[in-house]
Amino acid sequence: MIEMLKIYFLAICCALMLGCGGSSETDPEPQNAYQVAVTVVDANSQLPLADAQVSIAEQAQTSDQQGYSSFELAAGSYSLSVSLAGYQTHQQSLELGEQGLSVSINLEAQPTVSGPLYVFHSDNDSSYNIEHWGDNWGSGSVISDLDDASMGRVVNITSGTAWGNKASIAWGNEPENAVAIDAYTHLRFKIKANSFTAVEVVLQGPSNPESKVAYALSSGTPLEDGWVEMEVPLPYGFSQLTWLGLIFDSTISDSLLLTDIYMLSQELVTSQPSSAAPQPPALADNEAVVIFSDSLNEDQYISVWNSNWWNAPFYSPGVIDDNNYARYEIAGLGVEGGVTGIEFGIENGSVDASSHVNMNLDLYLEAGISQLEIHLVSSDGSALYSVISPQTEQWVSYQIPFAEMQDADGEGDGVLNPATLTMAGIKLWGEPGKAVFLDNLYFSGQSNTFELAVSVVNQSSQAIAGAQVSVGEQSATTNASGVAFLNLAEGEHKVKADASGYGAAQKNQQLLGADASLEIVLVAENPGPSVAANVASVSDDEVLVLYSDSLQVDKPISYWSDNWWNAPSHSEIQVAGNNVARLQIIPDGVEGGVTGIQYGIQDGVVNASGMTGLRFDMYATSGVSQAVFQVVSASGPVIHTMLPVATEQWISVELVFADMVQPGAFDAASLSQLGVQLWGTTSDSVYLDNIYFY
Repeated sequence: MIEMLKIYFLAICCALMLGCGGSSETDPEPQNAYQVAVTVVDANSQLPLADAQVSIAEQAQTSDQQGYSSFELAAGSYSLSVSLAGYQTHQQSLELGEQGLSVSINLEAQPTVSGPLYVFHSDNDSSYNIEHWGDNWGSGSVISDLDDASMGRVVNITSGTAWGNKASIAWGNEPENAVAIDAYTHLRFKIKANSFTAVEVVLQGPSNPESKVAYALSSGTPLEDGWVEMEVPLPYGFSQLTWLGLIFDSTISDSLLLTDIYMLSQELVTSQPSSAAPQPPALADNEAVVIFSDSLNEDQYISVWNSNWWNAPFYSPGVIDDNNYARYEIAGLGVEGGVTGIEFGIENGSVDASSHVNMNLDLYLEAGISQLEIHLVSSDGSALYSVISPQTEQWVSYQIPFAEMQDADGEGDGVLNPATLTMAGIKLWGEPGKAVFLDNLYFSGQSNTFELAVSVVNQSSQAIAGAQVSVGEQSATTNASGVAFLNLAEGEHKVKADASGYGAAQKNQQLLGADASLEIVLVAENPGPSVAANVASVSDDEVLVLYSDSLQVDKPISYWSDNWWNAPSHSEIQVAGNNVARLQIIPDGVEGGVTGIQYGIQDGVVNASGMTGLRFDMYATSGVSQAVFQVVSASGPVIHTMLPVATEQWISVELVFADMVQPGAFDAASLSQLGVQLWGTTSDSVYLDNIYFY
């Protein structure tokens, strides 16, 4: 009977394939194409611009006399690039749906420069109004004006105490008064110093990632009487400046003289390869997750090309034969491992490449680059791939299996989770001015999936039903036998388990060619308070209240869980009918996980300039061994360390501003957050109530 059923099933399959004289092969369904209409105009005159180069995906066109070009593309996410001589290149992302898309591009003319932009100069006034002149940025540096025999008007800067022996000075404006600097290419300044050996140049703006690159003072041009003139490049595309800071490094406390700080424009000639990157293999949409490529359909776009991890090489875009690339040039002390971050999974959620096994990218390294590291970051950890003496002066297509990447921090706790990728990184060693070029960043190869059975038990080896087991964003609940099942890609995973009444726990587990099982033991929570905190013995008109049931709240807490580093998890519970905030230590945060409690960010800062300090009631469970509190102001924090911690009782904590450690400047008129840092076990929590300034 079974054999007859098999024959019957095969007969039906043959009939379906052959039909009435039909072919056994099926043609793929054509993919619908939708129009993208692009009109390019001058941003100032609004007149159409002809001959602009318009590129979307692998297609490139030239705008006609009406500034118009048109593309037929499948629905999806794309990158649009528009360039024209005499104008600034425009790039943006597109989301094309079935209704088509019309885009109007306003090209900005390349800015013209009439002269230098003076910040502070011995012979010239500042070129713009500076709201915050000569700020020490919380370093404690002492800044004063002097007359120098050689240079005239100068500033004298003495080392502070908050940042070791560093000396710093900064000039800044509020975001609404940011200064346009996109016309300038370099920063110059003159310095006279004895023990100072390096300067960190910091630029901040409302729409650009912070740029922070250090330079050896020995690289400057010697002048008379011990003075040195420094000239450093400004980062590409840094359009609006709010703060310019100079931080000088020394091994001893000392003073320096500084003058003639200004920006200027010089003609830039940047190198590039003689040919575009090689064409990547033709891949169907389900065969790759594409981050950056003109030849493949992009699944996600890069939101930040130049996140400054440490002395980041300078980023700039470029085009060869209508093929876009990213260029990174070594600068300053970045010759010894300057590293930039490329963000693609933060603004719009992480990238899921768990069905793939390789990271692919094309790189062209100029001669003079001696070492390269490629980093990949996920929510559970990061990994790197190192290349010593890489091939130079040619495009190299790297295909890096996730399994061959090394743990980036070397501690082994974090693991790369391809299901929650957020950033890539490029770290370079080599000569200043040498560059690497990047194209075709994507993830490929098909991963195998295996089942992981996770048993969750208590310390008595009893099964815990209803526990949550998770790997990245994938989760499952344990059954009556205390077992949860997850289908995961081959590789190493960080597996977390949590259940009501227990502290969370986690383990790393390898899946290599077969299903696997894992046991996680949860430890019961240490008991919290059974009675409410004492009712606050102050009147509403004496205090400024952030959180309380018994007092009138003046400025409510807007966010409890700003994750400074492995922040304890927040929940609100009731104790004897009273609302209480609970902060529970998480597995990665047992050694000082810290959260920021925000009360002065969404609706403006809190002015507590007439107050003595911050007071709150706290209950710490038995395993909490240390706590550190920070009251954060716009110019810097004050810090209080509690060691040991009184546990298993409500205590009143008073953070007197004048008695707290003050690393730098502190402004009680501009308070924004309370930082809470905890040491203990995952079975431990801290409970907070009645938080107010007094």
